[in-house]
Amino acid sequence: MRTKSQILLVFLPLLFGGNLIAQSNTVSAGGEASGGGGTVSFTVGQIDYTSQSGSSGSVHQGVQQPLEFFNLTIAENELDFTVQLFPNPVVAQLHVDLSGASLDRLSYNLTDATGRLVAAQKIETEQINIDMTELSRANYFLNFTKNGKIVGSYQIIKN
Repeated sequence: MRTKSQILLVFLPLLFGGNLIAQSNTVSAGGEASGGGGTVSFTVGQIDYTSQSGSSGSVHQGVQQPLEFFNLTIAENELDFTVQLFPNPVVAQLHVDLSGASLDRLSYNLTDATGRLVAAQKIETEQINIDMTELSRANYFLNFTKNGKIVGSYQIIKN
């Protein structure tokens, strides 16, 4: 009887242990976000990932995705022109293209995350360059104002 119990003790973990699959990684932060469109789990700082591709697209699991910038807290109908910012993240010069903008009383201000004014200027052409070479690596906010009212706000990442 002792032999059967010894065999059972040896093979039992192998039978059940083979079905245990877990993911483990050392990350700096993470969490879960949910909304009307669904739920997503996320982690920050993963160093490895896998990719899956198909005819309808690709998925990169475990990798931090490229940054996207969004119009911040401004109603869409207040911005009556198209803004293109590039490159974002920026190293030296931020190029801004304002298509269809009425330049009358239009200006911009660049603030840091604490709200400190870093740069400001009246806009006179549809293409402007903002020199960011002397600024430290951080997140900044580019606000467009017309008649003293903010009509557009964009997050800029300085590398």
